[in-house]
Amino acid sequence: MSVKLRQKKLSGNKISLYLDIYLNGQRQYQFLNLYLYKGTNSRIKATNKDTLALAETIRANLQTELQYSEHDIIPRFKRNADFVEYFKKVGESKGRSSLIWKSTLKHLEEFTGGQVAFKIINERWLEKWQNFLLEKVSRNTAAGHYAKTASAMKLAVRDKIIQRNPCDSITNIKLEEIEREYLNFEEIKQLSETIPITENAKEVCRMFLFACFTGLSFANLETLTFDLYDLLITIHI
Repeated sequence: MSVKLRQKKLSGNKISLYLDIYLNGQRQYQFLNLYLYKGTNSRIKATNKDTLALAETIRANLQTELQYSEHDIIPRFKRNADFVEYFKKVGESKGRSSLIWKSTLKHLEEFTGGQVAFKIINERWLEKWQNFLLEKVSRNTAAGHYAKTASAMKLAVRDKIIQRNPCDSITNIKLEEIEREYLNFEEIKQLSETIPITENAKEVCRMFLFACFTGLSFANLETLTFDLYDLLITIHI
């Protein structure tokens, strides 16, 4: 296994930098979109020096990552990554349920001050995070926010950012039994005629109305696909 920094001459005075990666008997190339320029003046020399230093850092990080992955060890620079930023990206990929992730993100940013490294997150940190949520919102809402945290940490294990999910070592926030209140048909009809202003609010309103007539929970709606929708209609028919 090796990762070497190579140069490729382009037209004009340009030189492209790329990585020559040899792994498991196969060779592949990764172009870095970094370039050197021919010239002798001090400005060009300084720019080329900085570009080479950046390319070498990328090469060294990749080689370290590949070496660690061979032994199932997480490199240090990954554990230093920001969990808040990772959580934000995960939430943005969740489609219709991204609104719920955004709500959790807002509390997470307040709790962390905007960032926290993965390596900081342990059982004690998670317990403090649970207590913070319980002070800010209802128990059941806090349980939902914490569930999103555990889900993101599980994905981080899959993405080989951390080796284990610390959420597995502590008890989740227990849901509280509540007396459910139901809307009658006239109340649902009145709600359907109230048009929200923002697109996000409209999406939530549509989800709520759909849940009223199907009995599905918001958690069910988050994962609902057209295939499942067709199956649901078939069952009811």
